[in-house]
Amino acid sequence: MQKQSILVEVRSSEGGEESRLLCEKQSHIYLKQGRKKNLEAEILTWSANEIIIRFTGKGAVQLFAQEGGVHKWCRFSPTSKGKSVVHTSFITVAVLPIRRGGLGESHSGVRVRREDLEIPATRGSGKGGQKRNKTSNCVHVFHRPSGVKVRCESDRSQHRNKENAIAIIEARLASDDHSKRAGLIQIARTDQIGDASRSKAIRTYKVRTNTGYNHVTGTTFKLDAWEKGKLLNC
Repeated sequence: MQKQSILVEVRSSEGGEESRLLCEKQSHIYLKQGRKKNLEAEILTWSANEIIIRFTGKGAVQLFAQEGGVHKWCRFSPTSKGKSVVHTSFITVAVLPIRRGGLGESHSGVRVRREDLEIPATRGSGKGGQKRNKTSNCVHVFHRPSGVKVRCESDRSQHRNKENAIAIIEARLASDDHSKRAGLIQIARTDQIGDASRSKAIRTYKVRTNTGYNHVTGTTFKLDAWEKGKLLNC
């Protein structure tokens, strides 16, 4: 099987602070699953509302192909004073294959023009220590024609972060290049995450009963095993 690379984007949606916590939780689950499949994982963005991870290795696309969509969580929120109240929160996941090469290389079949980009540098706010935050290593890239915005601070090198951010934009646009609508309308991502409405959830996780339900296949699974990185066959 050929070595593959994909981007997995996890975003908080309905549910406020609880949704942001679950965004981190689900990202950690994906990292565990990636390790079980011996995939290389690189965290490109880790912020309060958005986490982007690049997975590289054999079977990367197959592992995460069914994850794109709205995920619904029902649990007692650790942030709530009323511990007996079950909170319902939603997060969204988008899975974008990188078609050729890797980040920072000619990889996607789509090349953005640098004159179409706005790239202001800001100071990093994520993990990495005091040394990392002394320089303006965090990069925000805005692609004006499509409206796509990307934040990247995974590396101490501002240049590397800029190239990674541009590559993420190219991967997002490449996922839509089958469309005749100029290749800039993000159909693939919109199809996956929609508007995060309650009726469109592809999975529901009920912590109280330790049950996960796959709405696509109509099957259930043990939630605690999945949280520990068990791979789903449903």
